Amino acid sequence: MLKVVKTVVYDSTEYFKNIKQTPKRMVEDYEIELYISGNGETYINDVGYKHESGNLVIAKPGQIRYSKNSFSCYCIHLSENKEIGMFLDKLPNVIKLADQSAYRSCFDELINIYHDSLEGNELLLQSKIYQLLHMIIMDAERENRIKNEKTDAKLMQKAIKYIEDNFNKPVLLCDIAESVHLSPIYFHKLFKIYTGKTPAEFLLNKRISAAKIYLLTTDFSVEEIAEKSGFSSLAYFDYKFKKISGITPTNYRKQKYGI
Repeated sequence: MLKVVKTVVYDSTEYFKNIKQTPKRMVEDYEIELYISGNGETYINDVGYKHESGNLVIAKPGQIRYSKNSFSCYCIHLSENKEIGMFLDKLPNVIKLADQSAYRSCFDELINIYHDSLEGNELLLQSKIYQLLHMIIMDAERENRIKNEKTDAKLMQKAIKYIEDNFNKPVLLCDIAESVHLSPIYFHKLFKIYTGKTPAEFLLNKRISAAKIYLLTTDFSVEEIAEKSGFSSLAYFDYKFKKISGITPTNYRKQKYGI
């Protein structure tokens, strides 16, 4: 059974008047805090997190904590045990909540139940704790997905830049994947999701686009253009260009002059 050590709405100014920094202390219980207001930072193992409304802090047993400047927050301390450790130990120290209204309601109910001496409230308190833990885990997973999506987007932009810089050279899937430090199989899947094309399709389209510019703006021979656009042979260039554009490179160039 989960044991609540305390749950309150905490105002630091009531305990630490005119103190810019609270004393460092070791966390003994699981401390879950939802910031309401503040003008400083809380530190966990010397990493600072702002006292911003909507920031949910999860401090774990053994961590070192202290805070700078004043703040107010909802808080609940749960005694250390393996049951909640399975969930909370894996979570980040701070989660930025998209919607904190449900959390405020849950904390309000927890506080009321905890301080109410009615018989049978222990079961109700346990259910509310599990509800809170479920909300936290779901929001942590949501935030993690958002972070992963942003990271993936940056990697795919970097891969596209690599293709744009090297399309005129022999380029393999493993070369592009290596440029963003991903395995070829995972990179191929991620690139298709991000661009709607396979890396090979994207590379080919880039080469065809470059060839069209050469055909319309230079006097290079078709064979030279094939080489400058990254094609291994004139025959392969002719084949792919016609397959994608519906016309041969030579006829594409002639269209410019209305021949």
